[in-house]
This record gives sequence, C-alpha cells and structure tokens, in this order.
Amino acid sequence: MRVYCGRHFSAEDVAAIRELIESNPTLKRTPLSRRICEMFG
Repeated sequence: MRVYCGRHFSAEDVAAIRELIESNPTLKRTPLSRRICEMFG
C-alpha cells in the first residue's frame, strides 16, 4: 500500500493507474489527473 497526498493506494489501484497511462500515452498531466480522480471518486 502506498500513500500519496494522504490517500492510500493499493497495488491494484497503482496497476489501474499504470494501465490508464499505458493506454493513453499522449495524455498530459492535467487530463490524466482528472481521469484518475474520476476513477477513484
């Protein structure tokens, strides 16, 4: 489990984020951050 900005991320969460990045390699930081926020509410 990893903690970023006070939130705990499981190995599955990190894997989902990596998959999002791999499937959208041209996505910039802000749109990427917004998608991650949508994924995790």
